[in-house]
Amino acid sequence: MSTSCLPHPRLSKSLILFVSLAFLISLVAASSAGAAWPGRDGAIAFERGTHIWVQLPSGRQRQLTSGEAADGEPTYSRDGKSIAFVRYEGGDSDIWVMDSDGTDQRPVTQTSASEVQPAFFPSGASLVFLRSSPSTGFVIFSARLDGTGERQLATGATFPTVSPNGRWLAFTRRPSRDGIGLVDLRDGRERRLPAGRAQEPDFSPDGSRLVYVGQRLCGTKGSQRLAVLTIGLRARAPRMLHRSCREGFLPYSPVWSPRGNRILFVRRDNPRGAADSRLQMLNLRGALVPGAPRHREGESTPSWQPLR
Repeated sequence: MSTSCLPHPRLSKSLILFVSLAFLISLVAASSAGAAWPGRDGAIAFERGTHIWVQLPSGRQRQLTSGEAADGEPTYSRDGKSIAFVRYEGGDSDIWVMDSDGTDQRPVTQTSASEVQPAFFPSGASLVFLRSSPSTGFVIFSARLDGTGERQLATGATFPTVSPNGRWLAFTRRPSRDGIGLVDLRDGRERRLPAGRAQEPDFSPDGSRLVYVGQRLCGTKGSQRLAVLTIGLRARAPRMLHRSCREGFLPYSPVWSPRGNRILFVRRDNPRGAADSRLQMLNLRGALVPGAPRHREGESTPSWQPLR
């Protein structure tokens, strides 16, 4: 299996074997990115080891979750006051939500399946997420924060994210070569964005573009490597932002800053070692720039808090 198709640590630990088999069939990596909401750049939440941390605008870092359960995939609500996340416990994973300071942690889903990849609707009162199991495959659902009102939105799909205006649901259709699916939530119609092999789409704060990770050739006869790309909702082709051909790392989980002028992403120096991941930042010209949370060990799955 090539390094560009390795399972991503953002996937439920209980489904690694199942998803690894799916990779062999469809060559899709599985992880998620929450939507970026417009505003001033606030704190950055991220996964470090088995818990969720946050770096405040001052640069100070705080741990938000603790205990025996493993927590990951934090994503901020539009008002920046809540964080949805995944808790891995008891052989599966569920969606939880907490206040942005780590208090009032409570479950949204409590099923025997594995739920991952949460993302807020603009209202902050409900979420989209991925439910997966060997029997049902990958299905995207929505639910209110109290777990009620559950509704199926798409099957055979991963990486759900909702546009800042609440109109569009974007996701990756399996197999990944089919690009990014885009559903108009007003009438349910779906169309495809010509993104090529894609994973982890994230809407820009103005809702006009998506950033994502895709596979691209390194030269005319080179191997496939992961790259960070963007595509407009009406574009005919994506734009390359950062190619990893000459880099010693692979990029994952790109997210926009609330001001829309930076992209934060996970770099993995050793694709097989989660501890060898850290966060880095790009400007819109694709150049690496400073400002990412300080590296200690195994940072991944970032989300940027919008400030009003």
